[in-house]
Amino acid sequence: MVDTRFFPLKDQPTLSALVSSCSGELDCDFSRADMAQNIVGAGTVPFLTEGELGFVGDKAYVDGLKTLQSGIVIVTKDLVEHCSDGVQVIVSPNPYKAFTSLVGVLYQDALRGQYLDLLPWREALDAGEITIGEGCDLAPNVMVGPGVEIGDNVSVGPNSVLGRGVTIGRGTRIADSVSIYFAHIGDDNLIHSGVRIGADGFGFIPTASGPQKIPQLGRVLIQDGVEIGTNTSIDRGTLDDTVIGEQTKIDNLVQIAHNSVIGRFCQLSGHVGLAGSVVLGDGVLLAGRAGISNKVKVGDKAVVYACSLVTKDVPAGSMVGGSPATEIKMWRKEVAAIRRLVRTKK
Repeated sequence: MVDTRFFPLKDQPTLSALVSSCSGELDCDFSRADMAQNIVGAGTVPFLTEGELGFVGDKAYVDGLKTLQSGIVIVTKDLVEHCSDGVQVIVSPNPYKAFTSLVGVLYQDALRGQYLDLLPWREALDAGEITIGEGCDLAPNVMVGPGVEIGDNVSVGPNSVLGRGVTIGRGTRIADSVSIYFAHIGDDNLIHSGVRIGADGFGFIPTASGPQKIPQLGRVLIQDGVEIGTNTSIDRGTLDDTVIGEQTKIDNLVQIAHNSVIGRFCQLSGHVGLAGSVVLGDGVLLAGRAGISNKVKVGDKAVVYACSLVTKDVPAGSMVGGSPATEIKMWRKEVAAIRRLVRTKK
């Protein structure tokens, strides 16, 4: 479910009221849903609870739909037969679009208020809105939101911002001009200048009136011993979390998109870019300017050479290079063959 620590709901509207508040008409069949049901939040299938709203728009997720026992799920007509009797069903030709419209209204206040409730940390501490451990060193102009929790021996540099509900583990060092929203940071991390953690993921649905923004309602979870280089951006998840595994090291100017999951002991060099929902196993090495396409999985201890574009899954222990990336020996043969061809033509 969506974390109310970061995305609090002022009220729990009925489904009828929520639908009425959406701009434009929803092309949905609500005959199998209780319009008087209070909506308590949003979540992912198959983990919905009573009053939570979710969706399934792809047959690839039908197994999760079959195990769903409660909640309100938006599905296409051909997936209705897989819904159990305990589940309320909304039928839509485009479940993702319908879900986006509904949760955009449901969480609009929470998303709008993230920058409006910040205070200087001393003022917030005196008001009892945050907690700070022993031995901490925060610059005078650090801004914080309500509910921030900072562990022992943490340092935060000037002009940094810790948004509503953010937690910082023991011994973590945060440099200047860092912004952290919708995130839990573990122990003994080093976050360099200009890092952006928890910003919106880049998600839009094409419509006749232009791209429609998809609300980003996930978090960023950073485990222990992680180092993040200057001006790196780590986007929060759409519904699921963006995760950085323990002891992973990230260079400067790296982009990590929403829902990406990075394992332990990975190394990401400068200008690496990860598209949405990428999964890296443990011990993966990405050389400079490597790019990983949407939803690609890279296995444990795989190596991706510099300036490569990975468009399909990489087995564990593999070494790949090129654009599109292929097994490194094959890539070298292809490059050599092209060079021989050019020389022959000359």
